[in-house]
Amino acid sequence: MSRNYEIHYEIRGYDESKEEEIVNILRDKAEANESVFDVNGKRIISADSEINLGGGMSEDEFIHDITKAIWLANGKFCEVNVKHVCLDYLPYEQISKDEEDFLQLINDDKGFQDEIFKKIDPKLKEEIKKELEEF
Repeated sequence: MSRNYEIHYEIRGYDESKEEEIVNILRDKAEANESVFDVNGKRIISADSEINLGGGMSEDEFIHDITKAIWLANGKFCEVNVKHVCLDYLPYEQISKDEEDFLQLINDDKGFQDEIFKKIDPKLKEEIKKELEEF
């Protein structure tokens, strides 16, 4: 089963002479778009990607492989921060509007009422007006 992810990487405290090699790892292994910043005289690589993990590879395995490659390229420890979101299972909210919501809008919004009454059949208009009296 494959899963789609949005991933953000931040690399700090690396050997600046290895910057291009680290950036290339992010491009090649993670298909990342990177930016490099100077913050208080320290270089930071920030990168984002959307990837598909398939073949049974877990998030932890992917992060382990990227981190290992970055540390090998750097030749020593550097800070590697990774944030990931699985795009396949994002929470969502579903909202349904029913006839009561329609009547409430007609009742509350005179401009909407005028516009909708111009567009509907006169018989239906009278039915809605009756329903609004009971509303």
